[in-house]
Amino acid sequence: MKKIQLKRLEEAAFRFLLKPEVKEPEAKPREFLHGFSVLPERYTGKVVLNLLYGYHDRIPEESKIQNDKHQLYVSVTHLFDFSRYEILNKKKPRIAFLLRPYDKSFPYPRGANKYRTVELDRRSGVISGCNNYLTFEISPDTLLKRCLFIRVKAYKGKVPSAFLGQIKIDFSHYKRAEDVVIVDKEAYLYGKFYEVGTLDIEMYYKLQHGCLTVTLHSANILPSHEDPGDTLVRIYHEYMGDLVDRMQTEVQAETFTPVYNETFDLKMPRGMIEESVIHFKLMSRPPLTIASDFAIGEVFLAQRTNCDGWKNLFVNSLVTTNPKPVRATVPIMYYH
Repeated sequence: MKKIQLKRLEEAAFRFLLKPEVKEPEAKPREFLHGFSVLPERYTGKVVLNLLYGYHDRIPEESKIQNDKHQLYVSVTHLFDFSRYEILNKKKPRIAFLLRPYDKSFPYPRGANKYRTVELDRRSGVISGCNNYLTFEISPDTLLKRCLFIRVKAYKGKVPSAFLGQIKIDFSHYKRAEDVVIVDKEAYLYGKFYEVGTLDIEMYYKLQHGCLTVTLHSANILPSHEDPGDTLVRIYHEYMGDLVDRMQTEVQAETFTPVYNETFDLKMPRGMIEESVIHFKLMSRPPLTIASDFAIGEVFLAQRTNCDGWKNLFVNSLVTTNPKPVRATVPIMYYH
């Protein structure tokens, strides 16, 4: 009996040694800045910034508005470019701080809304000089109605040669202006985009089945766009950066107002909603079979996104205790 037990123990130990090592999945990066998020594939660079509201000890003395608690201090201390590193080696970057929408109810500091030359150490990414920060004099109530854009361009002399990217901070996400305390945070630059049309979408989340029903009614491509040719819409469901499902509509003949009227079901348990992205891509199909389809524009429906129209449709149809069919016309954007 003892020999049999010993043999079994030896076999179990041998199987344990042969068992492959199971690695823990790497944690996905979450939203890096309160009030702003953008899809990772759109990142064009990175900055390290500081945002402080009120009379803080961390604000440099030369940039303080003396004894004034109604001040927003903004600074960028580092700059890294992902896609065009060779441009920063040949040209000088400039940074603009834009507080939108424009409002004359508070004074703008000198140099606001203009691109300001900064000194960049290209090896370390450190920015120096007096142009890498600004202090806005603004009341708490007004601040919570504003968005701050930080934009970066590369200049050759006085002529802009390339747009490196921008960051958007929406202060309406804060309950109090005093909560704006961001120190040495990494924020990622993303490219500009413009509207090329609209997409008529209806969404209904079936809570008991963990299923999202998406109906694509039609698209409206702006006349300013070149002839779109035959069009179709591809739908991607992405969760934590991974592709979960992919579908597409039938091809519609050449028109600026294609009508699809097709319905799709996407499996989406309640626990997946927060980190899910529903990606619509309006495609043009060339008449030649050897040519590839190309994207006219895109729509990203997510809980954290740049476009209010996209975000509202996602939240109203999914982030609710009583889901019901929601139909909306959302903008189709083209990134460049």
